[in-house]
Amino acid sequence: MSKPGYLAIAIPAFLVISLLALPTATAAPLVDISSEQGVLGGLTISATNASSATSVNSTLVDLPAIVEIYSATWCTNCIETEHALEEALKDSNAKVLVYHRSKGEYEDPWGFDASDDRWIERYGAATKEAVGLTRAPPTNVFHGGWVKVGSSPNGASLEEDYSTLLANQHTFSAATGSSSLSWSGGNGSGALSWAFSINSTKTDVTWVHRVMVLETMGYFAGASNKLVNNSHIVRAMFDLPADSGSMDIELPAAWDGDDLSLVLLHEWTDNTPQQVVQIGEDSGFLGLPTLPATLSLLAIVAAGVVVQRRQPEA
Repeated sequence: MSKPGYLAIAIPAFLVISLLALPTATAAPLVDISSEQGVLGGLTISATNASSATSVNSTLVDLPAIVEIYSATWCTNCIETEHALEEALKDSNAKVLVYHRSKGEYEDPWGFDASDDRWIERYGAATKEAVGLTRAPPTNVFHGGWVKVGSSPNGASLEEDYSTLLANQHTFSAATGSSSLSWSGGNGSGALSWAFSINSTKTDVTWVHRVMVLETMGYFAGASNKLVNNSHIVRAMFDLPADSGSMDIELPAAWDGDDLSLVLLHEWTDNTPQQVVQIGEDSGFLGLPTLPATLSLLAIVAAGVVVQRRQPEA
C-alpha cells in the first residue's frame, strides 16, 4: 500500500481512537434497559489443573452480581473506572468480565469478533443512545440492565455510581430456580455440563446460556495506556444450545501463566418491544460537549475503517 493511502486510513482511525480515549468532561447519561434484558449467573470453575472433575451449583437468588466491562489497552480513562469499580466491589462477591475491543482494533491483543458481536447485540443500542457509538470503552454494565459509559460520575463519584447500580434489583432478583456447572478436563480441553431452571410467570422471555472463558491476569507490555497487567479478561465464548446439556470444548491457550476459568451466564430478553430509557441529560459524544457536525461525521466514518490488529506473540 502506498504511503498516502495508508495515511488516509490511519489518520481518521487515529482521530476516533483519540476521541474515545479522552477523559469525559461531562457525564454521559446512565441508560436503563433493565426492563428489556439482563444477565444472571456467575458460577465459576477453574480450568488450570492438568486433570479435574469439578461441579458447582447455586440457587438463583444466591448467584453473584454480574458486572461486564468493555475496555481496550489504549483506553486511558478505563484505568480510572477500574480503580473506582474495585472500591465499589471490595465487599461484594460480584463476578467481573472484561471484554476487549476487537473489530477495527489496532493494538489490543485480547478481543475477538464474536465478543464484539454479542456486545453490539445486547448493549449496542444503549451505548449508542448515550454516546453515539455501539462500542465505547470504557463502558460498565451491571446485571446486564444498567449501562454506564465513560469515566465522569453522574453522582458524587464513580464509586458511588457503581455501588448504586450494583445494588439495583433486577427482574429476576427474587426468582426461584437453580444453576449448575460441571467440568471434566484440563486446561486445554474437556467436557462441559450445565443446567438451568427457573420458576417464573413471565412467558414472554427468551433465555440464552453461554460459558465465558476468563483469564485471571494477562501481561501486555505494549499497552499504550500503561496498564500492563489486565484482569478478568474474556478470552473465548461458547453458546450453549439448551437449558441443560453437555458438550466437549477446546479452550484457548492462556496468554501467560495457567489461570483460565469457566463462567456460566444466563442471559434473558423480554420479547415485548420497549424503548430505551435515559436517566439524566444527554450531554453529547462520550460525555464531551457536543462536537461540530463535521467532526462527528468524520468519527462515524472512520469508526468503520478496518485497521490491521497486532497479533499476540507466540
